Amino acid sequence: MPDLFGRAAIGIRGRMFQDDLDGDLSIRARLWTEHRGLRLHPQSGLLALPEIDSRPIEQSMILDLVGIAHIRGATLTVSLENFLSGTVITPGNQLVPDYPYPERRLRFSVFWPIFD
Repeated sequence: MPDLFGRAAIGIRGRMFQDDLDGDLSIRARLWTEHRGLRLHPQSGLLALPEIDSRPIEQSMILDLVGIAHIRGATLTVSLENFLSGTVITPGNQLVPDYPYPERRLRFSVFWPIFD
């Protein structure tokens, strides 16, 4: 595994419309240093420790932009995950060789408890 890895988040929280809407907007980061990582073992389909002379995985990071809104009893979430992937800053990132993280992905969810 990487010698150094970490997670960090920074955001802002606000309330509007006489406290009927409160929201969070944050940037979340995951970073790691160069490492050998785990490799796919084709015979079993499981991840296994690599050979000593295997090529290393470069250091990289993943940045997500996440917005969460609470409207009375409902929660809406919108996230743009790995939004720097495919750019000159982060051309591609992976934790397992030859299996990169998906490039930019937009996710949207609604949680609304009907029976309360």
